[in-house]
Amino acid sequence: MPRTEKGVKERPFVHSLETLQVPYCFQKHLPPIVGVGYKARAEAAGRLLYLKLGYSHEVELTVPPAVRVFCFKNNVVCCTGIDKQRVHQFAAAVRSCKPPEVYKGKGIMYIDEVIKKKQGKKSK
Repeated sequence: MPRTEKGVKERPFVHSLETLQVPYCFQKHLPPIVGVGYKARAEAAGRLLYLKLGYSHEVELTVPPAVRVFCFKNNVVCCTGIDKQRVHQFAAAVRSCKPPEVYKGKGIMYIDEVIKKKQGKKSK
């Protein structure tokens, strides 16, 4: 195996071994969803996630088998699981439903993400 590909091939394998030995879960918190009327709810024991994001319909996401989803309050989503790659991939799928906009800051963002807001149009 070439040296440049070593990390790409080795890290997922090492993460899978770590999860077998240590009984803890990986978590990805999405802070409160910012926006008027934006809500999230989990149903069917964490297997379905429904998002109200200002569209004419609810966005329904099916949660992968290795991931669990919890909703605290109405707008805080927490993804947990033993497979780090699947947890982060599902969190990215949730975020892609309504990424944060740069003018008002509305949307879904990660807890450690910082959005630099742009200035709007200047009046004459």
